[in-house]
Amino acid sequence: MSARIRALAILTILTTALWLGLAPQTDAALSDIAINEILVGNASTNLDPTYTNYSAWIELYNSSTAAVTVGGMRLVSLREGRTTPDTFVLPSGTSIAAGGYLLVWYDEVNSGLHTPFELDMDGGLIELRTAAGDLIDGVNLDPQEPDVAYGRTVGGWAYFGQPTPGAANTTPAFADFDFAAAPTFSTPGGRYSGAQSVALSTTEPGGVVRYTLDGSKPTDTSPVYTTPLTVSAITVVRASTFAPGKMTSLPVSNTYLINAPASLTIVSLATDPAHMFSDTIGIYVEGKNGLSNCGKKANWNQSWERPASIEVYNTNGARLLGQDIGFEIHGNCTRNLKQKSFELKARKVYGDNDFSYALFSDKPLNSYRRLLLRAGGQDTKSLLRDALGQQLLVGRMDIDRQAYRPALVYINGQFWGVYGLREKMDEDFVENTYGLDEETDFDTIDDDLTPMAGTITRWNEFYTYVSTHNPADPAVYAYLKTQMDVDEFINYQIAEIYAANTDWPHGNIRFWRAYAPVSYTHLTLPTNREV
Repeated sequence: MSARIRALAILTILTTALWLGLAPQTDAALSDIAINEILVGNASTNLDPTYTNYSAWIELYNSSTAAVTVGGMRLVSLREGRTTPDTFVLPSGTSIAAGGYLLVWYDEVNSGLHTPFELDMDGGLIELRTAAGDLIDGVNLDPQEPDVAYGRTVGGWAYFGQPTPGAANTTPAFADFDFAAAPTFSTPGGRYSGAQSVALSTTEPGGVVRYTLDGSKPTDTSPVYTTPLTVSAITVVRASTFAPGKMTSLPVSNTYLINAPASLTIVSLATDPAHMFSDTIGIYVEGKNGLSNCGKKANWNQSWERPASIEVYNTNGARLLGQDIGFEIHGNCTRNLKQKSFELKARKVYGDNDFSYALFSDKPLNSYRRLLLRAGGQDTKSLLRDALGQQLLVGRMDIDRQAYRPALVYINGQFWGVYGLREKMDEDFVENTYGLDEETDFDTIDDDLTPMAGTITRWNEFYTYVSTHNPADPAVYAYLKTQMDVDEFINYQIAEIYAANTDWPHGNIRFWRAYAPVSYTHLTLPTNREV
């Protein structure tokens, strides 16, 4: 038997060891409820109907001939590498119809059938238990792949390249991740001064290559490749291999920058046009499914993340990186501007957990978790004030700042404008810049005092002390210097005042605290860095 397909008898032993031998539930009705399908890597399979995001889910199935009340049951998950499980209690009154299915969304929303935590692409243990803690069902997950579900079959558990949320698991089942060989391109993406002929091929026996030119992910209804493609304008070609008895290969994307300017780095994004422009799910339009913010109700105010591919090319046409990612609209009131900013997310849900390239010549980092394509904020004319204000600090002040690289952005082959490719200042910024672990090493707090990593406990203690003691007292000031970086705080005040930042100090503030002294030795720039 494959190591990836575990018998429930083994799972029961494993979970007994972890949760001290709770006896299995014997109630007949409850025994008809089972975990039927799990999709951790929901990169583009299905949107949840409430929050309109692609999120991980677990499907429960009622095999009986009568409805079963499942409110109060517990879904317990132990993520890989952790010792403390996460527990979600199904809402009171929840039931599953006879022969019906129920999806529980793991998206950190913490409302209704949406849990306050996520699942892990690295795998882990998942159990369904009664309100009293008795085991009903369980499954062990190995590392997962994007848009591949793990589900129950007559013969055990298997992988499904075509997940079936809310329906029976009837699509082809696989014992492992058996992907068709990815297609190859005769001509790589890059800058070209004239039209290019692009031939697609695959080594997969019986494989058929399908492709798209509109930025969308190829499907089994996309055009079949038969003859070389003539590309005479800036175009993104995305292709996948389809073959009987194999999972569809992950898409391969290449952007042909025909006669594109060579003065700046180019960032090419490709996504299904509906992810940008649909009235119901599009993130760049006013649409019909929006939220109100800054006097405007629009889709672009939603916290929607959409799948895309990204390619970054330098000025000589060489590709620096290319991978699948998630992206969303970034900013607050600037979302109402015609040219909007984007946040770019590298996550295992899409394949890679990092942008693995030294994108900024003045920083030593070789990988990033989050990036921004910033359009300039309120500076809609020069697009430079924020970047210039931060770049002026380099070599002059000890202060955290966002690295900057100017870029021309294209989306689905269309020119989108001049942007600043930037780091995002969040918990990942602290983790990357200072070599810390956000799970164990520091607190990061947003301007609304929401913890982004760790807790707010120590901040509250610090704030109480500052509010009740006079810093003019030398003893108080000496203590404050042990609790905060006073010199960097002074630098920060000088920089913001000098830049005349009118969007401060009432907002756009984040602060962090390491639990132990931080070493800065790893911040030395390596030599011979090509960017």
